[in-house]
Amino acid sequence: MKPTFLLLPTVALAGPLALDQRQEAAHIVSIMPRGDGCPAGSFSAVINQADNSAKTTFSNFAIRGGQGVPLDNKSLSCDVSISMLFPGACKQAVLKTRTDGYVLVAQGAGATAAVATRFRVSSGGIGDEAPPALIISSEADRDIEVDVNRNYDVDITAARETINFTAHLQILLNSPNATVVSETLLEEIELVLSQDGLC
Repeated sequence: MKPTFLLLPTVALAGPLALDQRQEAAHIVSIMPRGDGCPAGSFSAVINQADNSAKTTFSNFAIRGGQGVPLDNKSLSCDVSISMLFPGACKQAVLKTRTDGYVLVAQGAGATAAVATRFRVSSGGIGDEAPPALIISSEADRDIEVDVNRNYDVDITAARETINFTAHLQILLNSPNATVVSETLLEEIELVLSQDGLC
């Protein structure tokens, strides 16, 4: 019986210790998309606590020109804001971002399409990244189709327990030749918060 009594305290302590360590990790607590590219009812925004991620899927974040409709530098944007909690001593994190979309610039359309993604900590810390915009221009002899898949990691340092982060997404299309169809669109953005190996 003696070994049984000695093991019981160890088993009892294992659960609370693991729970405390999990609660100390930084995590995403809210997400809010807003802008003319993502009006209410045109997106789905969810937080996955299992892998500490937030995903926004867009149903109509798109610009299309053609079929008699010329476009002059039309743009749409969406700010996807997330709030993150840093309850523990570790104030370092990496926010891994992935943005998916699609661009078509039609043959002979004289079109230019652009996709821009800018990331910044809007309050409570430091962490900015502004990768170059993806710019695609039409050619005289062929259509150009591009599956957009932009991946960027943003290093974050929290100055306080709660910080706010914004992913600014923008698409643009200039398509003066209205006889052919060109388009640019964004389908989704995923943000994954990680502190692995940082503290």
